[in-house]
Amino acid sequence: MKPVHTLSRELMRKLYRKETMNGLNADQVILSMFANSSSWNGVKIVKLGKHKDILKQLGVTTNYASYKDFFNKKGVYKLRDEVRQFV
Repeated sequence: MKPVHTLSRELMRKLYRKETMNGLNADQVILSMFANSSSWNGVKIVKLGKHKDILKQLGVTTNYASYKDFFNKKGVYKLRDEVRQFV
């Protein structure tokens, strides 16, 4: 079992590759996500790195993607076929 502070810092490092975002520390970001989850759907928080194929499939032009970038307008997961290849 981990303290919440440790968990939130690890989540932020895994998603955003930093422990702070826009002046908020990891605890504030994660708590805000729980309290106002719909407000975070369009926030570019997932660091994609230099995977150009994924950037193209998601239709993003920066190294960060939001939750909604992973789904098309019908709600279908854009990387569904690629993920199924490895399952």
